[in-house]
Amino acid sequence: MKYLRHKSFFKEKTFVLGLLIFFGCTVFSQHQNIPINHIISQKIEKGVLASDLNFHTAIKPYLQSFLSSSIFDAVFNDSGVYYYDLTVKLFQENLLNIKEDDVFLTADPLFNFGAGRTNYIDTASSIYTNTRGVRVSGDITSKFSFETRYYENQFYYPEYLDSVADARGVAFGLGRAKTFKGKGQDVGMSSGYISYSPIKEFNIQFGQGKHFIGDGYRSMLLSDNSFNYPYLSLSLNLLDGKLFYKTVSAWMQTLERMPLSASPEALFKRKSGSFHYLSFKPKKQLEIGFFEGVIYRRYEDSVGEIAVDPAFYIPVIGVGSGLNANNEENKVVIGINMNIVPIENVKIYGQFVTDDFSRTGFQVGGKWFDLLKAKNSWLLLEYNSAVPYLFTKSS
Repeated sequence: MKYLRHKSFFKEKTFVLGLLIFFGCTVFSQHQNIPINHIISQKIEKGVLASDLNFHTAIKPYLQSFLSSSIFDAVFNDSGVYYYDLTVKLFQENLLNIKEDDVFLTADPLFNFGAGRTNYIDTASSIYTNTRGVRVSGDITSKFSFETRYYENQFYYPEYLDSVADARGVAFGLGRAKTFKGKGQDVGMSSGYISYSPIKEFNIQFGQGKHFIGDGYRSMLLSDNSFNYPYLSLSLNLLDGKLFYKTVSAWMQTLERMPLSASPEALFKRKSGSFHYLSFKPKKQLEIGFFEGVIYRRYEDSVGEIAVDPAFYIPVIGVGSGLNANNEENKVVIGINMNIVPIENVKIYGQFVTDDFSRTGFQVGGKWFDLLKAKNSWLLLEYNSAVPYLFTKSS
């Protein structure tokens, strides 16, 4: 928050012109993840509210096979009419589309270009974004799905952000970076996963990405604000959708570099995280979930890399917090997420989180879809609060 406060000490006028090109309609099938995206999530939530589907909206990324085809089609299928082959390829089709028996493959290039000017105190400077990437996805039989993405990025940040990025060696939201042409940031980013569902109600994934638990714009439990991390996840959808269990084992890193490493290429100290979430939805208008998160230390200055606590490998909610409640090295956080639909198109949600019942945080918010009968609109109001050091080992 201190960097946000600094912003008030100077004038900033910024104009940014951006161009996003995605060749081909994003088509998901079988057991692929729907990307964590706030706008997409709101459209899916609206569809769930209007349906009879017992779908747990707090656990993201959503798995396409757990979502009804009617809601999915309403969100992703482009019904626009295009009269030229080029525009059809740009907006409705994948650049590469291969379907042979029980194998389906797609590939698309990804671009994001932006340019602008910013006034920082009395100095004007250019800012821009230059991203080129590729996405490849596919389904193999009715049980396996996969996706991989890679982006190469160059950025010129406003000076108030550039100073922080230089000090940390990290590009905002994109991880470890190198200096680009003296004042920019150069960073690559990859994500992907292999998804396997032996039965419709059970899914296992191994990949690199991020997760989010909650119904709001932010999450006090598990946020997608972190950089992509390797993970192993298990999902169970039981009792006709009334009970959902999600467990994620993640291999993460801190912002602190390992000793004797001054290069931007130097590695950061490691940590591991296990996150468990049990969600119960007795009826469509009510959803309540119980969260447990444990961050395990993986590095000691005097020793180097150390083995993770055995509790990290146990995918059962309650075990990690029980075994590490008084552990000074590992951090335990538990919490509750709840949402209720009191009237049509209105959802009220909230979260409560604590580490040892002495430090707590909470969230309360509400959404109103199709505000005043304006289609494809929503109003969101949200408040978040946390005491200092809730999510750290400091005191």
